[in-house]
Amino acid sequence: MNAIKTAYDAALPYTTSDRSLVRELLHPELHGELPLSVSEVVVAPRERTALIAHPGSDHVCHVLEGKGFLRAGESFYKVSPRDSVFVPRGTAVQVVNTGDCFLRVLKFFTPAQAHDETRIVKEDDPPAGP
Repeated sequence: MNAIKTAYDAALPYTTSDRSLVRELLHPELHGELPLSVSEVVVAPRERTALIAHPGSDHVCHVLEGKGFLRAGESFYKVSPRDSVFVPRGTAVQVVNTGDCFLRVLKFFTPAQAHDETRIVKEDDPPAGP
């Protein structure tokens, strides 16, 4: 396999069913046989994603910008830039932006995230936190 580059501006953002803005930076559907996928998730100020689960992939959430908390299962983690949280496959996860600027998170999935396996666990979950 050769090295693969994705230009940030070429990865067009889209809004997902959990209300977050996502850019697929690396994914097998776009780049062929990759053993992982990488996406950027952006949550607006004072907003949150739905509580979702990825049953087929472990993933790491790495905060690039903003502050808030990440719920993984029954645990809540305050997060700010340069923090990372490992989320085991199937664990319900929610990202909540508690700040006044966008919360930008890189998500690294292994194996690559299968979009049709992502499921919303609870749409109207209140953003309880730490």
